[in-house]
Amino acid sequence: MRSILPIIPKKVLLLWCGCSALFFLLAADVRYHGIVSKMDRPISEAFHNAGSYNSLIFQVGTDLGAGLIERFTWAIALCVVLLRRWHYLPMLWVAVNLGGHINGKMQSFFARQRPRFADIELLTHPGFPSGHAAGATLFYGFLIILALCELKSREARVLAIATATACILFVGLTRVALLAHHTTDVIGSFLWCTAWLIGCYYGNIASYRWSSKNLAAWDAASVGGNEPALSTAGR
Repeated sequence: MRSILPIIPKKVLLLWCGCSALFFLLAADVRYHGIVSKMDRPISEAFHNAGSYNSLIFQVGTDLGAGLIERFTWAIALCVVLLRRWHYLPMLWVAVNLGGHINGKMQSFFARQRPRFADIELLTHPGFPSGHAAGATLFYGFLIILALCELKSREARVLAIATATACILFVGLTRVALLAHHTTDVIGSFLWCTAWLIGCYYGNIASYRWSSKNLAAWDAASVGGNEPALSTAGR
């Protein structure tokens, strides 16, 4: 079992624990109208008074967290296949697609109303955690993992990570500036999606090692004329 389970660095494990704990605390605060969530209204009013919801830049930029991601996901999947990095495909589906589905379920569970202003049309779909911010964090976060694992040049990794992080933060800003979400809706998405991506990455490593061991056992059994059997280490 030890040879299958990946060794998680302490800093990464601490990040996972921190994001998970902070998300549950924030979710409880939102659920029961705590102190942190009460700070959302003044922030939304500040953006409303500034008229940011009419900004064309924010309206176009917010698509980086929704409309364009589905197309980008298929493009990344095709690139992964062409580069023969098959082991990233399950993670791509679980992290981005399944993660987005889970976010939608959480929105229904918390059933939090969007920011309400008399001169702005109220969105009826629940807002916590933000779907756009979650989509951006999951997709661009997956690209960050790809950059860390596949890019050899330090400069290229820094550029890719900085660009992807900027996209995530910008999408989160657009959702608050357009008055589509409260600030804590966006922060909640950042927290839980970061923890989800870390879990998906190391879970993908474990499943890849398990499948590799069993394929090797299958081949050995076939050559020896015996019935193929699962590796006992993977049980």
